[in-house]
Amino acid sequence: MEKVKLTQEQADAIERGIKIYGKSRIMNDHALDGWVGNLNDLNGLTKDEIARALYVGYEVVPEFKVGDWVYVEAPKEELPNVYKIMNTERYIVNLDRLYGKHKKSDIRHATPKEIAEEKERRWWVKHGRDVWELKEGDVLKENGGTSHPVVVTRENKTDDGHDRAPSFNFIFTEMDCIKKNFRVVCFAEDRKDA
Repeated sequence: MEKVKLTQEQADAIERGIKIYGKSRIMNDHALDGWVGNLNDLNGLTKDEIARALYVGYEVVPEFKVGDWVYVEAPKEELPNVYKIMNTERYIVNLDRLYGKHKKSDIRHATPKEIAEEKERRWWVKHGRDVWELKEGDVLKENGGTSHPVVVTRENKTDDGHDRAPSFNFIFTEMDCIKKNFRVVCFAEDRKDA
């Protein structure tokens, strides 16, 4: 049997209840009229959840605040998994670009890698591209380098959407190398010299 997931408030209420009443009284009284005062947070739990928290154990769901990046365990297939919290309520959070209210138990804090990947994805989408979709005329610059800008002379996507190695005005390299060592400084559609 797995541990029940509780908010910090529910965990604190369980511990207070154990000190005041003991485990058996909390179990017996839970289904009655409901808890008041400093045990009010137990009212959102089922009798099964109370029993598991008392006798199997529990883990505290991390607290979330506005601006945190979170990973949603089961979003729709066509949507990304990482979102930014726009506001929070007692047991529910609202996320950017994912409408509706979501239970805190369905989300976790995103890892730094997940956050970086989502920020990169959003940056490319904002510019109307898939991640690292390069088009003819895009200008790249080497990270930290003093070399001249590099211009894409062949796109890295075919007309049917397949990936291929891009080519440049004076170098040819693999996409992994480009991603690690270059950054986009200007997209073809934003160039003023064309």
